[in-house]
Amino acid sequence: MTSMGKSALYTPDFLATYVDGTFKYVEVKPHSKTLSKTFKQEFAARKEAANRRGFGLVLVTDKQIRDGYFLKNSELVHRYSGCIAGDELAVKVHSYLISQETVKISDPAVSIGESVGRVFASVLRLIAVGKACVDLDLAKLSERTTVSVS
Repeated sequence: MTSMGKSALYTPDFLATYVDGTFKYVEVKPHSKTLSKTFKQEFAARKEAANRRGFGLVLVTDKQIRDGYFLKNSELVHRYSGCIAGDELAVKVHSYLISQETVKISDPAVSIGESVGRVFASVLRLIAVGKACVDLDLAKLSERTTVSVS
């Protein structure tokens, strides 16, 4: 639906599916294109139409992707996203996380008797497979980052 009330075909850029099974459609636009009154009205109409159909629609701009910590943190998590099957340290770290509400990434190292670097790598693997949670927007991931179980 356009801002003029006319029907129009619309295809969002992609579908984001979350670990809990929920999903949202995502529209990606250059920040500069999102500033016009026409764009704002049209996107509001699209979002309202999506809500009426029972799904969410979010706007992400290039500025959001490039600024801040999200992109660099996502790249770091992806780098360590290899299979954790058979990784005994990842199992120990996950068990430690389950026993605590939230901890700093470095905390399990002392309890488990492993280096902070190895524990950090295991936590990144756990984040990648959805078994641990961090706020990727908050700050650069480090041993001081707070992590919890998904």
